[in-house]
Amino acid sequence: MAYSIYLRKSRADRELEKQGLGDTLKRHRDTLIELARKMNITIGEIYEEVVTGDSIAARPQMQRLLNDVSEGKWEGVLVMEVERLARGDTSDQGIVSNTFTYSNTKIVTPLKIYNPADEFDQEYFEFGLYMSRREYKTIQRRLHAGMEASCREGNYIHNTPPFGYERVKNTDSKGFRLSPKPGEAEIVKLIFQWYSQGVLQEDGSYKQVGTALICDKLNKEYSIKPKSGVWTVPTIMTMLRNEHYLGRIVYGKSRRLKTLENGTVSLKWTYNAPGTYQVFEGKHPALISQETFDAVQARLASNPRRPSRGITNPLAGIVKCGMCGRNMFRRPYQKRGQVASLICQQKTCHNVSSPFPVVESALINAMQEWIDGYEIQEEQNTYDVDVLNSKILLLDEYRKQIDGFNKQLNRIFESYESGIYDSDVFLARQKAVSAQISQTEQSIESLEKEIKQDKEFLTSQEQLIPRAKKVLEIYKTSDDVQLKNDLMKSVLDKVVYTKTANGHFKDQRADDFKLELFPKLPKNKGLPNK
Repeated sequence: MAYSIYLRKSRADRELEKQGLGDTLKRHRDTLIELARKMNITIGEIYEEVVTGDSIAARPQMQRLLNDVSEGKWEGVLVMEVERLARGDTSDQGIVSNTFTYSNTKIVTPLKIYNPADEFDQEYFEFGLYMSRREYKTIQRRLHAGMEASCREGNYIHNTPPFGYERVKNTDSKGFRLSPKPGEAEIVKLIFQWYSQGVLQEDGSYKQVGTALICDKLNKEYSIKPKSGVWTVPTIMTMLRNEHYLGRIVYGKSRRLKTLENGTVSLKWTYNAPGTYQVFEGKHPALISQETFDAVQARLASNPRRPSRGITNPLAGIVKCGMCGRNMFRRPYQKRGQVASLICQQKTCHNVSSPFPVVESALINAMQEWIDGYEIQEEQNTYDVDVLNSKILLLDEYRKQIDGFNKQLNRIFESYESGIYDSDVFLARQKAVSAQISQTEQSIESLEKEIKQDKEFLTSQEQLIPRAKKVLEIYKTSDDVQLKNDLMKSVLDKVVYTKTANGHFKDQRADDFKLELFPKLPKNKGLPNK
């Protein structure tokens, strides 16, 4: 049975990379592959975690690894340290420990091999996971304290600057600050001026306009666009409320909270009310005066958004049944205290319904993880054309290996026919080489899928992700159901929902379902077709 490799970059690794110490994942990959060579073991698959997260739910490659381990796919897993496997809470650590123990899967590190059947090894493994969790909590506290301190100094700590600014490195200290971006800064000033004073007419008077007319004017008369490529009402509304334009730094305006809904823990974004988050003076110049900003806020407050009275399902036409392929529907609650359900209305379909809020929350979390993964990949430059080409070369190498194995089989048959091998030796060696061929063919299939995904990522990086990020940002804060539905349809072809477990039993979880996202990926342009 083959082994696998699990790679995950820690926060300390990322800091070392910033100091010019090279790609951590590549170093670890080379180290573990060399370890496999010395141990004379075969590597069937490499799981590379490119997203960060303190829980298994936020680490898709770990989810895949645990699923494969639970099915007994691997004899062992190679990892730099056991701490790379889990930094979640005690329940996550228990899942990792039990999965490896029950499947009798070894954990191989450069320093030690952990055998789950050995009582002492199991204790060492569990202790390593516990210490990893403590270290993670300490790092988190230091990180947040450092971020707050940097904001207090007037620095900008996020990767993407607000429209109208660009992020520049401080010359006199660590960190980054905002600097007005020519062209965009003028657009910001125009937006605030139009909304607070109106648009100047030919007779010298000012005509009051709303956000929709501002969007129309910008799209028709100005070439400078936001990242999404088009001016929209939600984009304008977000800008009109942005305190960064006053020359300030905002910290802690939004945060992710763990909530318990119908017995299920989920992560949700929440926005703190004004006065509950911190605002500091920034190092960047203001684009808008306090007087203009206050006038805009007063007008916004006098024109609250009215919720849509049209559709009641923000996911209408998006979520498809994983069993019959039909649209899933939102069934309103029937009795006081009940929540709406997501159901398949086909009577003969066996897809089990779920509480609609749970499905919606899971979809938002899945999209957020997907976006985070792309952004981290972009920030770390882990996915570029060179990486793609290296995988294509590896695929060619796998195919050459198949040719070599076939030649070995021919020689084995020839040795049998000439009497060099007896039947027992022939059968043993023929079986071994055939297994290598089967394993390599599986690696080829897996790598082909990775190459396809990488090509899709490269084409999506500049087109889809910025739009999806903005969509999710607006979706979380909007009460307009029709708008939320339109936003989701702009970035998703469909979402396939499947649930086989009946949720009416006490031992069944409300989120025991599978969601498969199908983003609207652009056509591949200018990438190698090999």
